[in-house]
Amino acid sequence: MWNKKKVFYVVLIACVITTIIRVAFHYRLHLMYVYMRYRHELKPVPFESRQMPYVPVPATWAQHHFGKMELSLPSEFHIDNDTFSEESTVRYYRYETKGETKGVIISLPQDYSDMLVMTKLMPNIQLRDSISTLPRLRYECYRTASTPFNWAMSPPEVNWYIQCAVFSKLLRVVQDGNAEFVFDDEMDKLLMSNAKRAVFEWQCKKTSLGGYIHFYDGNEAEINAADTDWIRAVCQSLKIIELDLNEVEQ
Repeated sequence: MWNKKKVFYVVLIACVITTIIRVAFHYRLHLMYVYMRYRHELKPVPFESRQMPYVPVPATWAQHHFGKMELSLPSEFHIDNDTFSEESTVRYYRYETKGETKGVIISLPQDYSDMLVMTKLMPNIQLRDSISTLPRLRYECYRTASTPFNWAMSPPEVNWYIQCAVFSKLLRVVQDGNAEFVFDDEMDKLLMSNAKRAVFEWQCKKTSLGGYIHFYDGNEAEINAADTDWIRAVCQSLKIIELDLNEVEQ
């Protein structure tokens, strides 16, 4: 027959075991992240972002059409005939002056809707309802994964943090760079840049068309502050118009 002391110890042990199980269950994702952080080197990468400053498009710039996409470029830029092909999904523009070469590689508009659906169907992926475009997904992953991991996070928060850490490692376009965004009712735009390169990603919300624009210096010189404004103007000039999707610039 059990005495009160034995009953006390049994109850105490049961309470301790129950507490350990509850704590382990609550922190199961936290522990998973700690494992993945060392196993897959999921380290926070510095990421700074801000709203893209408005830069007006100069009246002297030339307009170009690529299917439903309209874009303005400085008049000095001309299509590179050595790389042009009607079957190609990109257009390469460049200019040279005083030994300086600059280039713009423009991908033709593509339907991004299937790409986002495929992302949502990946195992253990639960995208937030506010994310409806790939630029927004990339931005949210970069922003979330750059913040320090916190044990006070709830399990859903940790799960989202893990997803963002994995995505940011897989989808990172520019290492150690900054981002400027324009998110509105018409289109999501994200300009990612560092001292060496700039990549602009966009997706239209009404048509699901999307694409990339790569800016680079052919001499591999750094992109300085003076260069940034013309890049912003190119990005902000982009819009979708009602044209035959098969009509591409020759």
